[in-house]
Amino acid sequence: MCGGVEYQWNDQAMRIYFPTPNAQLPVIRKDGQLELVTWGRRTEENTPEAEGFPVNGWVRYESYLNPQSSWRNFRHKEVKIAVPHFMEKDQNGKSHWFSLQSNEYIRGLLLIIENRWRVYVMTSEPPEESTPYLQEQSFHDDLFGAIPTRPVEIHHRWPMTGKL
Repeated sequence: MCGGVEYQWNDQAMRIYFPTPNAQLPVIRKDGQLELVTWGRRTEENTPEAEGFPVNGWVRYESYLNPQSSWRNFRHKEVKIAVPHFMEKDQNGKSHWFSLQSNEYIRGLLLIIENRWRVYVMTSEPPEESTPYLQEQSFHDDLFGAIPTRPVEIHHRWPMTGKL
């Protein structure tokens, strides 16, 4: 479900996780510049700044498409989130990082309430090729691809991507 992202901001490597208070994602503005926007809303956020926004950081694409969806009650706009890497957890809680191509972005939904905005990551079912594989044995190096692997169960929601 995209629990974390990595990106560069002002020449600094950023590793951001959704549960972190004030977590922000770099969103591409209409002029092509990047703007840091608060990522969703956490359960414990009860400030005037957070008031009215849904408590979570993701929007199911299928739900967003529904004309009766609660997402449609907000002033909203689809946006591009500019991150090269995102993190998903497996069934054991282990983090797995995935890279996007240089011309890809994560699709987001910007919600606007009275000159305040938050961005939510759009999700769908994970693609088959996203399944990471773990080695059955731990050898120092598997130079020839000889160590057996098994698939790892990743969260059932996956960030949607697009191409620039």
